Amino acid sequence: MTFHRWNRNPNCFSPVKIDKKLEDVNPRTRPQNVNLSSMVEDLHQKSIMRNLENRHISKIAAHVGSNQQQNQLKISNATRAEEATNDTSELQRQANDKRNSATMQY
Repeated sequence: MTFHRWNRNPNCFSPVKIDKKLEDVNPRTRPQNVNLSSMVEDLHQKSIMRNLENRHISKIAAHVGSNQQQNQLKISNATRAEEATNDTSELQRQANDKRNSATMQY
């Protein structure tokens, strides 16, 4: 079978010999046991399932991430509260020391 393809010169065709028979190219001679619609349907179902799994995984990841953020926020708030309590107790201690030293001077 002979097809024509472009040469480097765009104004010139050159014949190219291809070793395929016409029956190999003709889709009517394709094996009949191949059911393309079922293959397409299977691929479609697989892609739907993959999308659902990815959405589920991303939702779980987002949920876990938000839980971790909430936990970190709780921990940081607790740490801040503890530091504030420590600062206040330190300030109270300093005030008491000043008061005691002031009373001792008089």
